[in-house]
Amino acid sequence: MGLFRNLFGKKEEKPLEPKKERLEDFFKIDIKDIFKYEPEYKYTDTNIVGKGVRHYSLRLKQLELGMFYEIEIIQVAENEFTLVFNGRGNCITAELADFLKYYTSENGLDESGYGYVEQSDYMNLQRHIFSRFWKNLMIDNMNGNMVMSILGINMKTGINQHP
Repeated sequence: MGLFRNLFGKKEEKPLEPKKERLEDFFKIDIKDIFKYEPEYKYTDTNIVGKGVRHYSLRLKQLELGMFYEIEIIQVAENEFTLVFNGRGNCITAELADFLKYYTSENGLDESGYGYVEQSDYMNLQRHIFSRFWKNLMIDNMNGNMVMSILGINMKTGINQHP
């Protein structure tokens, strides 16, 4: 009886994924509280105005946006940092395409007039000239692997991390 119910009855519905309404909704990790994952301190350098800039590295347990396996965290101020996601491979995943669709709908086209993934982007991938550049988001594959930088993230906790 159960077999016939499955064949001729209602289709089993997959649970819906929560709607992604904010940048941080696209990530498995909490990008606003990145230090709770205990990234490894790498070094400190000095920026052009003489302030210390701390660099950390975090190897991810799960790929972000289907391709990013590691994050470089650059702490530029007490409660502000940049995340540089390093990708594995030279591709546009469905998750990255969805992210770009969201980001374009929220922020408009990038500095070069691009936004959503287009057919020509796949040719640009092969030529290592795929890119998107907004004020606070940069994505490119110039080095052969996809790299994405998110600038100006404010820490949720407000805790200043020291090496």
